[in-house]
Amino acid sequence: MRPSGLARGTVLRVSVVSPFPLVRTGVHSLLEREGLTIECGDDGAARPDVVVLDLVSLDRDDGAGLEHTRWAGTPVVGLVPFERDDLARKARERNVGAVVPISATSSDLLRAIIRVLAASEAQAPEPPADRPATLTAREEQMVRMIAAGHTNAEIAAELYLSTTTVKSYIRSAYRKLGITRRAEAVRWAIDHGVVDRPPPPS
Repeated sequence: MRPSGLARGTVLRVSVVSPFPLVRTGVHSLLEREGLTIECGDDGAARPDVVVLDLVSLDRDDGAGLEHTRWAGTPVVGLVPFERDDLARKARERNVGAVVPISATSSDLLRAIIRVLAASEAQAPEPPADRPATLTAREEQMVRMIAAGHTNAEIAAELYLSTTTVKSYIRSAYRKLGITRRAEAVRWAIDHGVVDRPPPPS
């Protein structure tokens, strides 16, 4: 039975951190089997929605295996190799939100992801009262990058998305904000503190 919490077709940016290409490919394959649209984020170029961490990375004493999870508030699911309960303990000490065995099914993995995403949302601060809470994180990211002067093509290249996907997010954001032009998006971003207000001319 499919776990509830993420609709089929949901776009999820997953960073799979593992020294083994087969693990990285396998995790994405499992999640796509559950009906999710996965944006690969293994290179760390943009903030992922969730990190799936192969806990063999924690074998080093310095904990460098968590290097890819340094973004504040990024939920993490750990994959435990066979007979490595010691790594599960290390993961919990480093605030990994959920731990599943490397033999986990796609449903098991999805349940863990839903759990850490829900916990992350519950801990997130409330948005300021004057900022609409209707934009998704990705839509607000688009508005922020537009306000910073990026073209659609530049946004697509930086986030490793297609220009069609970028345009879809922008259209959705504009519709929610009741605007139609980039200049209006810039004004909204400045007025609502999404980007800093430019200094007055000297």
